[in-house]
Amino acid sequence: MAEMNNLMDRFFLRETTPRENEELAAWIEADEAHHKAFERAYDRFVLTQVLLGGSMAQELRKQRLRPVFRVVRWAAAVASIAAAITVGVIFGREHFARPLEHTLENTLLVSETQPGLRTTVYLSDGTRVDLNSGSRIEYPAIFYGKQRRVKVEGEAMFDVAKDPEHPFIVETFSYDVKVLGTVFDVVADEYRGEFSTALLEGSVQIQDKQETPVVRLDPNELVRLVDGKLVRTRMENHEAYLWTDGIVSVTGVPFDEVLQKLERAYGVKIEMRRSSIPEIHYSYLKFRISDGIEHAFRILQRRCDFTYYYEEASGVYYID
Repeated sequence: MAEMNNLMDRFFLRETTPRENEELAAWIEADEAHHKAFERAYDRFVLTQVLLGGSMAQELRKQRLRPVFRVVRWAAAVASIAAAITVGVIFGREHFARPLEHTLENTLLVSETQPGLRTTVYLSDGTRVDLNSGSRIEYPAIFYGKQRRVKVEGEAMFDVAKDPEHPFIVETFSYDVKVLGTVFDVVADEYRGEFSTALLEGSVQIQDKQETPVVRLDPNELVRLVDGKLVRTRMENHEAYLWTDGIVSVTGVPFDEVLQKLERAYGVKIEMRRSSIPEIHYSYLKFRISDGIEHAFRILQRRCDFTYYYEEASGVYYID
């Protein structure tokens, strides 16, 4: 059994030869217990990927370590399996490939970030997704069909793997974003009614829930939902999207929007009790998230007139 475990290990890592694939298929079909053993091995492989994430998986691969299975990035390990299953060539037996394909395409994974934290998720096609604080993405274990579709809540930065024959769709509560291969940021906050898409590279198309194109963006353009309508503007720089590097840039941002950025970055609640919005006097300002929100407030106080205090009972920062 140890030899077969090693074979399954290498199969999931795309290291087996066609002859070894046939041997594995014959072993699986010889006994129902073998079939179940293969499914359990696959489940453990998926779980390992989810728990370790892409960066840790790459490090383990580099060091040639083996937790349950040796792990490589999910995109490299499993995308080829999916493609081969689709055309029915891994095992050459449709009655086995069909149920496995059905299992893969109906397996949905969810990644969430806790308030004040960020994380990186790698999808099966090689797409990288950076999730901002308090955000969530739902995605299939393996992409099948004509589209690659994911669902996002909060804020996420996408670096989409190019595949013109399989458009990438980001679904949000408001509009959907359709791309072929590009780098862009999506904000989808249903509670605040906030939706925006900023294009850094490539090309994206904003479409409604009936898949009707509404707006097409070129690089360095931003579209935002304002009073129920999409408004397109030009981006002067990409500093607003430095959160992927642990930095919050508030250059040129009004005070009330600065508070929203701090809420998202640090996972806190901020309420403004004063009647007037402070005027900020600066031309360039950034905060490193790791320095903490108290540091951000102190730096901000040098540029505008306000006081703040933290109420421990409610867990809220109040601005006076």
